[in-house]
Amino acid sequence: GCVEARCGDALVQVGVEDCDDGNRDQSDACLSDCTAARCGDQQVQEGVEDCDDGNDIDGDACLNNCQAARCGDGVIREELEVCDDGNNTETDACLNNCRRAACGDGIIYLGVEDCDDANEVNTDACLNDCADAYCGDGVVYEGVEACDDRNDENNDNCTNDCVANELGSEARPGQSCRAILADRPQAESGLYWVDPNGGDRDDAFEIHCDMVDAEGGWGLVYIMCQDGGGDSRANGISRITPIRPVAGQPVTGIAYNTVAEMEPQRIRLTSDFGERPGYLFNWQTAIDNGNQLRVLLDGLQGAGTANDCVSVGRPLDGSSGSGCSMTWEHNNGGGETHDIPTLGCSCHVWDQDGMKWGQIDALSNYNGVSHRGGDNGWNHNPQTASGCIHVYVR
Repeated sequence: GCVEARCGDALVQVGVEDCDDGNRDQSDACLSDCTAARCGDQQVQEGVEDCDDGNDIDGDACLNNCQAARCGDGVIREELEVCDDGNNTETDACLNNCRRAACGDGIIYLGVEDCDDANEVNTDACLNDCADAYCGDGVVYEGVEACDDRNDENNDNCTNDCVANELGSEARPGQSCRAILADRPQAESGLYWVDPNGGDRDDAFEIHCDMVDAEGGWGLVYIMCQDGGGDSRANGISRITPIRPVAGQPVTGIAYNTVAEMEPQRIRLTSDFGERPGYLFNWQTAIDNGNQLRVLLDGLQGAGTANDCVSVGRPLDGSSGSGCSMTWEHNNGGGETHDIPTLGCSCHVWDQDGMKWGQIDALSNYNGVSHRGGDNGWNHNPQTASGCIHVYVR
């Protein structure tokens, strides 16, 4: 007899059924209601679909093509992915983990970042903004740069090569040798630049700094030499700097006012003939009572009075040589072009019994220089010895 057609009879009823496979399996190509399986029918077709959630939302776990959402599928999965560009390029705006490229992620974003070292150290080769470190970026590259001031001024504390202009350099003169040593405790003796009055560096000059004797920080401000004969004072006083602690120079001094601008605390009188460090006095002591130091540094021979003695007391602890109470005496009786105050243990200090430091007259009418040793006797022949006396300030 005749049987009425129905879904499931394994016969496709034309115009009514899409299919009829005669089973109730919802995961094959023909559903149990005899409609053809399709993406979006909420039935996962085995071997064809990963999923089928029956909605039109493409940003959930099941895409609209019934494939399971994954990083790299080109579709941003809400709340899980911030980007998805569907490629395997790790150096663009979207990383392969579907995160936005960011400075600090350890991956260089081409065209945007120079580098990316994924650390928070701003003093290495890669800055924290993912730019390559360079001289002039304002950040000191540790182990490579000494400084980085991010300007184009080459004569300030930091050069345009990111090398520090240390105190005492031409670009950064100090006020004094003492100030330079305080800033640079390892500084060695030698030539340094100073600008005692500060401000404009146009009047800065080089000075020899003794960084060793008597705690160091001593600036050489005066020299008088004799080189085995002749009147070392014949041509007056020179202002040519730097003054170097070597023989064969004319009488040379730095003007008193310039020396005073160094704000010295002590003065040191020494020579090539006597023990180091020489005789040390407080600055104020040296300039009291007629300021014989100004007479010395400025070559004011007319300011001295022959046989006029001024007491300066005993040298400070740490001095070499005699510990007697000393006097300045200005010998202005010979009409010399550059006469100097002379230091000794008694008045009339140019006589052999009292001379300690300064100029010698009255020895066969010879004008020379000397420094008497601690044994209270001449340790050289003042008429033939070659050497110099010096004044340092600290």
